[in-house]
Amino acid sequence: MARRAGAIAIGASQVEAAIRAKTARLLIEAKDGAAEGREKLMSLHIGLWGRAPAAVGCFDAADLGVALGRERVIHACLLQEPFALAWTVEIGRLSGFRAIVPDSWPASWRCFGLGLSGVVAEAGSGAAKTEAT
Repeated sequence: MARRAGAIAIGASQVEAAIRAKTARLLIEAKDGAAEGREKLMSLHIGLWGRAPAAVGCFDAADLGVALGRERVIHACLLQEPFALAWTVEIGRLSGFRAIVPDSWPASWRCFGLGLSGVVAEAGSGAAKTEAT
């Protein structure tokens, strides 16, 4: 639905443009993507916003590709708050079964919590706290 509504950026260049335009609400990073690309986007977000973005990294590139109608997707981001909030609720359900943010990510990037009240209060800001999974 988000893709049809134009509410998702797919690929490093689109995600970078969304971060620069400050329209990125939730970053979605493939867990099997190269660390350099993820670090570049995360660092750009931190540099512009002053904090780590709300980010999820629990799917591999093939899974994201299937969901988004491509072969593989490494970087994506939701651009509209309603989609980001709805997706966050669904990811919150998944967090009971798997880690949402990989342990390999720096601790300063693992700031995205999935407690619904925190996400609603911090929608689009990426400042929600981390919950244990």
